[in-house]
Amino acid sequence: MKDKYNPMIYRLLYYAIFTGDALFSPFYYQYYKSVGLSDSQSGVLLALVPFSLFMGGLFFSHFATTFKRSLRVMRILSVLEVLAFVAFGLFTAFLPLLILTVIVSFFNSAYFTIQDGTCTIAMKKAGKGYESVRIFGSIAYAVALIGGFFIVGVIPYRVLYLIAAFFFLAGFVLTFLIVPAEAEIPERTAAPGAALSSEPEEKKGLFANRQFVYFLLFNTLFFASVNTLGTLLSVYLKKIGLQDNEYSLWYGLRVVAEIASLLIFPFVFKKLKSHKKSLMISGTLFILSGILAVVVPEKEALVSSTFLIRGFANGFSLVSGVLLLHNLVGDRLVTRALVFCGALCNFFTGLGNLFFDTLSRNSGYSQVFLILSLISLAGFAFLFLVKEPQEQWSEKTAPSKI
Repeated sequence: MKDKYNPMIYRLLYYAIFTGDALFSPFYYQYYKSVGLSDSQSGVLLALVPFSLFMGGLFFSHFATTFKRSLRVMRILSVLEVLAFVAFGLFTAFLPLLILTVIVSFFNSAYFTIQDGTCTIAMKKAGKGYESVRIFGSIAYAVALIGGFFIVGVIPYRVLYLIAAFFFLAGFVLTFLIVPAEAEIPERTAAPGAALSSEPEEKKGLFANRQFVYFLLFNTLFFASVNTLGTLLSVYLKKIGLQDNEYSLWYGLRVVAEIASLLIFPFVFKKLKSHKKSLMISGTLFILSGILAVVVPEKEALVSSTFLIRGFANGFSLVSGVLLLHNLVGDRLVTRALVFCGALCNFFTGLGNLFFDTLSRNSGYSQVFLILSLISLAGFAFLFLVKEPQEQWSEKTAPSKI
């Protein structure tokens, strides 16, 4: 099969995998409570998720060194996810769920970052924008979560997880249709002040690239605080009366906002001609949503304002975060850089979940939301230090209209 079909295959792959994830990952806390776990037990399990994501990302980053090896890792991870999803719905006791939470999370994050790494390379080879594929993941999430409004609480979670496993299995099959693209790709120019992605550079490691270090600090501090706030916000909303199916609906509408931002992204980027500026817009919106979490007390107003703003912000960060990093480190290191950035962010998200979950119970959620917003603002400052490659944009390389 010719690699001209890669964009279509990746769109189907993103739709399948994100549908499966949408029917599983957003419902950790809801499932724990449905089987009778206490708040403290649920808090421990939620805190383990990002730590396990960190360990998995760190472990699998050593194997995702080429396009073909990355595809093999994706296939292994998707099969392991299928088995873990099926097993998850079979247990209700704390200890088995603790083990399964660690296992599922260990495999989960690495899969998505490796998939993003191969996709950016394949789309560059095909002359397509990454966002023209990534939007199918967002559409899948929106459809699955809005559909969840009608089925969550009606069908058992174990059935929901079986459906999720089926979509991951479909993704596994689709990976065999992808034609490896890296052998024919001309090397991308690295950021100013950094060597090209060559063998000497790979031996030095990513930390020889100062621009990558600035990006890593921004990504870790900013998104770890944003993710921790998002986790605690879902817990807080359930405490003030938001039902599981309502949560699924609002999460789905959040992704609809994300889709809207992905649709307008090519037009905005054509004016900005900068992924760094795009991330600045996204970061400003995320900080605004954190402030709203502090000042808006009413349930419906809180969930609508924060979820929709976070969704719109997420669309810009999903595309520009991946593509700015690609510009900074080059083709050969992009997958490893994505996995490492994701792993470190997950580690600090785990620390945040542990510390701020306890603090929120003692001091209140509004104070914690304010602290996390201030931390995200501090992380945001590192983005201003990143020097973006000036030659990255042209009519040929501009994001494609979807």
